[in-house]
Amino acid sequence: LMVRDAQGTERVLLNPNPPGPQSTTATITEYSPSPDGTLVAVNVDRGGSEVTQVNILDVATGVARPDSLEAIWGEFPVVWMADGSGYTYTQMAPKDAIAAGDPLTNMRARVHRLGRPEKDDLTILSAGSNARVPLAANEFPIVDASADSDYALAIATGARPEQRICVALKPAALSADAPWHCIVNYADQVQGYDLHGSMLYMLSMKGAPNGRLVVLDLVAKSVNLADARVLIPESKDTVLTGLAAARDGLYVRQMKVGVDSFVRLPYGSGKAESIAMPFAGAAYLMSTRPKEDGLVFTLQGWTTPRIAYAFDPVSRKLTDLKLGESS
Repeated sequence: LMVRDAQGTERVLLNPNPPGPQSTTATITEYSPSPDGTLVAVNVDRGGSEVTQVNILDVATGVARPDSLEAIWGEFPVVWMADGSGYTYTQMAPKDAIAAGDPLTNMRARVHRLGRPEKDDLTILSAGSNARVPLAANEFPIVDASADSDYALAIATGARPEQRICVALKPAALSADAPWHCIVNYADQVQGYDLHGSMLYMLSMKGAPNGRLVVLDLVAKSVNLADARVLIPESKDTVLTGLAAARDGLYVRQMKVGVDSFVRLPYGSGKAESIAMPFAGAAYLMSTRPKEDGLVFTLQGWTTPRIAYAFDPVSRKLTDLKLGESS
């Protein structure tokens, strides 16, 4: 895991396989920086089982903090809270709590506060823990309190593209008996979401196989998916494939005849602005930060290696971050 500072100097933050005799090969499967960038949580698989340990590193020094997590499936990074005081995470169940011998069943969502031992972490969502969010053994619960919003989301997902989504105010959401209000079920065919303020943006495929973007205001007296407003209707030749909320607006990825591009929707205007792409290709990664402007994405073409770009919404220019395979 590398880090580059503001002056452009790069250094190794974590090498999971330092020089010397090694009996096993360790792999970094995920990482998640804190909102202010001073800490990063890193998932490392040291046994080849895709089960990871998560450690918190100080970005300035590379030193690991006492905070650590065990038994985290390698595809689940921690989700930092917006104030950086801790994070939520999805953890595999103890052996005596799994179903039918399957270690990926009965996972649990927990909350960790920096500086406290893992044994004191509160389980805030698991199968049978909250009647408002009934969970099957094969569903993965995720609690997300990372957005620049008064709300947190509870997500139930699994080996399918759709998600179930529930909402609660943040202070109550980080408790074992949170008053979750579930507004999206699998039948609603929501395959992407993000939250900004009180507005929940969703990518829905129901009755629209190419996807449409809808938004729902969570401060309404009665929050129902049927009241969601369409921001981008379904297109006959363009497929919506992702969305991410930044401080300045919502960014939406779309694909036409196998070629990806992005549009930006400034909050409140409802008018989509196209972002000029440097070449025709596939955009694998798209990333925003709730309290920062702009978009970071990668683009790869048939004859062009993958390149990482940053989009500035003020200048409307793309900057090659020199992180791609051509660097």
